[in-house]
Amino acid sequence: QIEIVHDIEERVRHQLEIEKLSLASSHSAIGIIISDANFDALWVNDAFCNLTGYKAEEVIGHRLGDLFGPKMDATRIIRDKRSDVASTESLHFEVKVARKSGEFIWLDLINSPVHDEAGNLIYQIETISDVSHLKQTELELKEKNESLDGFVYSVSHDLRQPVVSIRSLVTILEQ
Repeated sequence: QIEIVHDIEERVRHQLEIEKLSLASSHSAIGIIISDANFDALWVNDAFCNLTGYKAEEVIGHRLGDLFGPKMDATRIIRDKRSDVASTESLHFEVKVARKSGEFIWLDLINSPVHDEAGNLIYQIETISDVSHLKQTELELKEKNESLDGFVYSVSHDLRQPVVSIRSLVTILEQ
């Protein structure tokens, strides 16, 4: 009887753990997609749907690269990156994709493979964040740096010109 009570307590603990994990992944602000070993989506959370504009039913059974691929070359990028996940290490990369609406966004993806005891790939868990605002800031900063470089060159040239004139004048006076 003690063994049965212990078994029931163990099951209750596991069930509570599953419920917590389900709650965390379902209500996460970060997009989450779980795929099988063939890279076909099995489950996505609401944050992923809000981020991409796709409904869960449109994603389930499809590869992420195929979903974004028709609007740009994300298919190749994602497949190339995913070919590396045969290892046990997670991949981290950024890719520009089109939302369902056609609007382009930058995504930060972390792909974590899940293997069974024999080392076979059974699932892939991807966390996905929109980093478009960071990319936009990066682009603006790059443009400002280029503008600043042009300004520095102009000022440097303007400062050198009088010095060259003075040197020339000194050379003439020395003669």
